[in-house]
Amino acid sequence: MKLVVAVICLIGVFDLVSTQATIDFSSEIGSQDVRNAIIGLKVPNVSGGGSVKYTISNIRITNFDADQATLSNPSQTNYNLKLGGIHLSATADIYAYKYITIKFFFYKKTIKIRAKAKAYVSFGNVHINQGAKLTIGGQSITATPTTCSASIGTAYVKLKGSDALGKIISPIFNLIKGFFKNKIRDAFQKQICPKIRGPLNEYMKKLDVNSLLG
Repeated sequence: MKLVVAVICLIGVFDLVSTQATIDFSSEIGSQDVRNAIIGLKVPNVSGGGSVKYTISNIRITNFDADQATLSNPSQTNYNLKLGGIHLSATADIYAYKYITIKFFFYKKTIKIRAKAKAYVSFGNVHINQGAKLTIGGQSITATPTTCSASIGTAYVKLKGSDALGKIISPIFNLIKGFFKNKIRDAFQKQICPKIRGPLNEYMKKLDVNSLLG
């Protein structure tokens, strides 16, 4: 008897007697639906600063790929799919400015120095786990999503911008990196499971019952 990996979230055929199986997730048809659901995720703008004011805007996921998925069967009707080898990246726009005062004898003038930058963020140690319960009744099969967890380990940040970028942003660069490693990372992390539930349910409506029961 064969079991389709999509019982939990994707397509793939495995032997029912196996407690664990690994598939090439990147080549699965269902992987594109999951990818489309995650790409484009956004989080609200972040603003702040002391002597240097800044705004991080247009923060969004621009790439998602998972190389493999591991299917396991922890109990009779419960299945779990763990996505690994995940490549997740994002971009954001950074605007920063500060005021400097120029003095020359009795002359005094305050000017505003601005800088814009593009942030390229690569997230590491990303894992997604999706569980589902498989119920067989007569000639029909129902796959119900159960638990889901998503974790993002860390973030690597690179900035590209104007010549004035270093003088203005360098004092707050560690602060900006900290936002991506904590607040922004957490915001993305919380959105992943709700977003992949939709494409998962759509796939479940198209389960190949004959293959599942064959």
